[in-house]
Amino acid sequence: MVGQRPLKPLIGVRIPVSEHMNLSNRKKIIIYISAAVATLIILTIIGLRLWIWRAGVEMCAGRIVEMDDKSFIVENRRGEKMTILISPETEILEGRKCISGQSLVGEEIFVVGAPNAQNEIEARVVRIIKHK
Repeated sequence: MVGQRPLKPLIGVRIPVSEHMNLSNRKKIIIYISAAVATLIILTIIGLRLWIWRAGVEMCAGRIVEMDDKSFIVENRRGEKMTILISPETEILEGRKCISGQSLVGEEIFVVGAPNAQNEIEARVVRIIKHK
């Protein structure tokens, strides 16, 4: 390589350096590479945290067709029925206020919860949808 001399090995990699490349340009290249690696690491960590947070969350919406003390059955727009399990920790919200103890058959709802082995959703939050 005429007119070029290699840099000292940086982790086993030789970067060809021309006569016109001075020390400040080399520093800029190292800074840019370091910034790119740091950005990649940060984006990977954020992606993993979001994936872990969303893992095990199921959402569904539909109309309640059947209800008892511990569960209700919701029919979505495609006619599919899902069993929603409710517990004392489940928040049932109408607007901003919590409600309980009343029949919700016929109401349209949105449910957020965790699926179980029997393909049921263990509800964390049930929100009643009111159409104006």
